[in-house]
Amino acid sequence: KRSNLRAQLLRSHLYRQCLSQAEFARQAGVSAPYLSLLLCGRRTPGPRVRRRLLDAVEEHGLDYDDLFDAVS
Repeated sequence: KRSNLRAQLLRSHLYRQCLSQAEFARQAGVSAPYLSLLLCGRRTPGPRVRRRLLDAVEEHGLDYDDLFDAVS
């Protein structure tokens, strides 16, 4: 199952949490350049990266359906 990142929602989350992309990438365990590619839509996150991103935002009340759109 492929899922597209809801980039604007994640950007808004980073802004509200006063986090830079680099800080969030570090928290999520992905590289800052890869996070940038995800946010601009040039890459689609695989299962492991989706899990890492979710782990980094779940403590703030976001879940899978908040962060991703399923693609058939």
